[in-house]
Amino acid sequence: MNDFLASPDSDDPTLEELFLKADQIGKKYQTVEEVKAFEQAFQTEINAISEQIDHQFPDQEIEVVDYSPPSRTNQKRKTAKSRKR
Repeated sequence: MNDFLASPDSDDPTLEELFLKADQIGKKYQTVEEVKAFEQAFQTEINAISEQIDHQFPDQEIEVVDYSPPSRTNQKRKTAKSRKR
């Protein structure tokens, strides 16, 4: 019973589909000028947020983290170095 309740129904729309449908319905009742005004105001907000992020995190260097398992040659080197002679 719990599995049945936990599994999504194939007829239920996804959250993304619901947002897209709501957007379509909203645009149906707006004029072209209202849509353009909203998109311009939205873009202004996005630019302001982007500037704040760039100001708070000015570092442009990309950090790469390697989560792959270490190779066997690296493991042998590390164990050989850690042994006391």
